[in-house]
Amino acid sequence: SIGSNRTLSPSSAAVYILTCSTYVQPGATLSIDPGTIIKGSAGTELSIQGAMNAIGTTVSPITLTSINNSIGGSTGNGSPQPGDWSGITISGSGSVDLEHTHLSYAQSGIVPNGGSYDGSIVVKNSSFASLGGSDRYAAAVYTSNSGPRSSVAFENTTMSNALVGLNTSG
Repeated sequence: SIGSNRTLSPSSAAVYILTCSTYVQPGATLSIDPGTIIKGSAGTELSIQGAMNAIGTTVSPITLTSINNSIGGSTGNGSPQPGDWSGITISGSGSVDLEHTHLSYAQSGIVPNGGSYDGSIVVKNSSFASLGGSDRYAAAVYTSNSGPRSSVAFENTTMSNALVGLNTSG
């Protein structure tokens, strides 16, 4: 659990591996520096109740992927599959800002986690690919149950190999 501001940087670790779900508490910010690689194990997620700012660059994008992906070095079995990890959940007034970020091999990209969600999602110059699952949650972004103050903004973002790209039902 992250209860105060924290920054993940490739200068601190070549690859970060999620072995359990990581919760960013209200009032805390998880900042992810350009070039950072985060790999999720089965069933893990980044659960955002505070803020997550993953601001990469064209030259140094951020990668959120499966432990089985060989990017950044050999981990897992080397054969990533859609749904290998859960992805990003967001709840309450949490906010997620992804810029120059590649998210792949998750169950879903960004999904509200139960109840009403009144935060913001900003995605720019990013990509969602090879997302797993067979229901509406297998979307790059799923915004059902969004509250009246929630906002979603996309710019120059691709979504491929997902059951649904953007689901705004509810």
